[in-house]
Amino acid sequence: ALQRLLPRVASVQLTDHTGDASDRRLAPPGAGGEVDFSRMREVLAAIRFDGPCILRVPREFVRKKNLSAADEHQRALAELDQAVRLLRKCGWFDEPPPSRLP
Repeated sequence: ALQRLLPRVASVQLTDHTGDASDRRLAPPGAGGEVDFSRMREVLAAIRFDGPCILRVPREFVRKKNLSAADEHQRALAELDQAVRLLRKCGWFDEPPPSRLP
């Protein structure tokens, strides 16, 4: 079903999630461990997707009680750095992989 929708996808938001279906929360890539970013990249490459991929660090994930704005900023940068390392490991900054889908 997903493969039929992909030709209509204009952009992709790279984000993960934590919790179960009743308590799902957005998280930066890798922080939730629920999304297979390697497979996502393969599927997008198979349809030759060339639209924007937006890396998102959800504000609600970074915001914690008693953190100053400067500390929130540092936490966001650390989460962003971790997400970029994961995506690099999954090949998101490489040339597109060969298509493995029919």
